[in-house]
Amino acid sequence: MGVEVKELEEYIGKHWDRLIESSPQATAFHQFDWLKIMEKHTDSQLILLAGFDGEEIFAVVPFFYEEKFGGLFRKLTSPPYPTGVPYLGPVFPHSHRWGKSGWERKSIQFQKGLDKYIRSRVKPHVVSICTSTALRDVRPFLWSGYDALPRYTYISEVSPLSLAWSRVSSSTRRSIRRAEETISEFEQGDQEDYGFLIDSLERRYGEQGIQFDLSKDYLNDVYDQFSPSQLKVFVCRHSESIIGGLITLVYKDTISFWLGGVRPKNSKIDVNAFIFWKTLQWADQREIKYFDLLGANTPSISNFKSKLGFDLKTYFWVEKSSFLYKTATKVLSLYAKWIRL
Repeated sequence: MGVEVKELEEYIGKHWDRLIESSPQATAFHQFDWLKIMEKHTDSQLILLAGFDGEEIFAVVPFFYEEKFGGLFRKLTSPPYPTGVPYLGPVFPHSHRWGKSGWERKSIQFQKGLDKYIRSRVKPHVVSICTSTALRDVRPFLWSGYDALPRYTYISEVSPLSLAWSRVSSSTRRSIRRAEETISEFEQGDQEDYGFLIDSLERRYGEQGIQFDLSKDYLNDVYDQFSPSQLKVFVCRHSESIIGGLITLVYKDTISFWLGGVRPKNSKIDVNAFIFWKTLQWADQREIKYFDLLGANTPSISNFKSKLGFDLKTYFWVEKSSFLYKTATKVLSLYAKWIRL
């Protein structure tokens, strides 16, 4: 008997959240309220799928279905774009119950059932998934014809602080000490500070010629739903002005850096390193186990984050697309090159 995939209608709200809480692969973004906010702001339909092993749920995965051009183009994503969400994809409740061979067998059965359901019910032209770092085995995707691209982030244990401090590069430790002599305040911010950091981030993107594609309405809904219990805003002030900030998410035993804010005008003060270190201390005081920097996929970002001494971790972007989609993508790419000539 294999794993049968069905759409979940009864597992909503707190029922869904209780289900994912027992899953080591689950992140803050898997929570039902966050899924509904993404659905609201991406013009997509949320589809919750589960793989049943008899009466027990072996796996669940949230998808977002999008149609373009009157259904001529159909896309299934986890997560949707643009939401600022790096991880989603399948999670496995009670996965600790399974031995290695049993886990692999059921994972393959689930993937086959998932593909069968998607192919017969949804019929998308492309399926795109970004897994969490706790899902280390993506072979069932590969064996089902998906392409897999490794992605990276930095994660470290918060305690003991003495070990965390020793991992920080010597130049960054000196920068943190210098910043401590200059910065007068480090504190949790409020909604006004949150808005200030978002505006600063959008302005910084604009200065670099990059479009900031997260809508204010989306970000405000996230704040209203998850602050102050999970969404934490940290700011540094000097002479009563904000000179640095960090927007984080706390879920289960992990604090994650979600969005950054102000680029300091005074280049002699490394506010970013200072605020990361102070946030790490804050997490240690609350017995939070892990700190995830949420991304190490571009040289400029990795250059700074690597100096904090966190461990490099891998997650995966997996995708399967139809021949029609691949052909259309190539044609559009060639056309874009042609019009730039």
